[in-house]
Amino acid sequence: MTADDKQSYTISSGYFNPSSTLCDALQHTKAKVKIIIPSVKSNGFYKGAAFKGFVPDFYNISALRTLQKCPNIEICEYEREGWSFHGKGLWSSTGDLKYNWFF
Repeated sequence: MTADDKQSYTISSGYFNPSSTLCDALQHTKAKVKIIIPSVKSNGFYKGAAFKGFVPDFYNISALRTLQKCPNIEICEYEREGWSFHGKGLWSSTGDLKYNWFF
């Protein structure tokens, strides 16, 4: 992820667990990076039976570890009463040009 300080990325993931390659790129980018993830209550596994109930906490821990390694990024949590978050996408912007990728 090579970029200058005019570049910005927004990434959304319902299950954010970045690879070491992505973490390395996030650590070294000059771009503004925002990552949107579900809050614990908006995760599809919230209040799941047995082990499934812990899944939202594991993803939260992953997000916190990513923030510790990459303090230059912003992580935002989505929460809306009664809704779960499954959004996936990548948006990129450079100056006046905007590119959108949806997965």
